[in-house]
Order: sequence, then structure tokens, then C-alpha cells
Amino acid sequence: MNYILQLFLKIPLVGLYAIGIVSIVSGDVFAKFWSKSHIQLHATASLIFYILGGLVFISIVAKSHSVGISNVIWNLAGIIGTLAFSYFLFSETISPLQFFGIVLGIVSIIFITY
Repeated sequence: MNYILQLFLKIPLVGLYAIGIVSIVSGDVFAKFWSKSHIQLHATASLIFYILGGLVFISIVAKSHSVGISNVIWNLAGIIGTLAFSYFLFSETISPLQFFGIVLGIVSIIFITY
């Protein structure tokens, strides 16, 4: 486990965020596939992506020394990514109130990071 984390620490922070967000969103997508099909492979893939995402997040916190801001960026980027895939891949709709919440989330990232 320590070897894997040491490998992740060699990756720039932006790259870690990209890998992590792709992992978490992939986990969400496979969980949705599983919920519709109950194919065990989808559930297994979802868990593997979530575990990978968790390892990447630990590396982000170790590298940035900031769990608070890292967590906000991580969660909002994951939510936005999952919403985008839900809309385009699964044709899920977003209500005006939900869209307003997404906009507030993006604005909060801007305020927190500057």
C-alpha cells in the first residue's frame, strides 16, 4: 500500500485530481450500470474505481497538506462530473433548482480557492 501511495506522490497535484475525479465518476457510472442490470462485474468495477479514488485522495491530502480545501474541490468536481455523465449517458434530467445548486457549487470553489 505504501508503495502505491509513494507512486501517486510523484504525480503533480493537478494530475492527481484528474485521476481521482475520473476514478470516482467511473465508480458512480458503474454503480448506475449495476443498479440497472445487477451484473456483478459492474459492482466490482465500481468498487475498484472507488478504492483507487480513495488512494488518490489520500495522496492529494498528503501532497497539499490541506484536507478541507482538497475535500471541497474533490467533492464538487465529482458531483459535477457525475451530473454530466448522468445527463448525457443516462438521460437523467436536472431541475432548475438543482442547476442553481450546481452553479452555487462552482462559485463556492472559486471563493474557496482564491
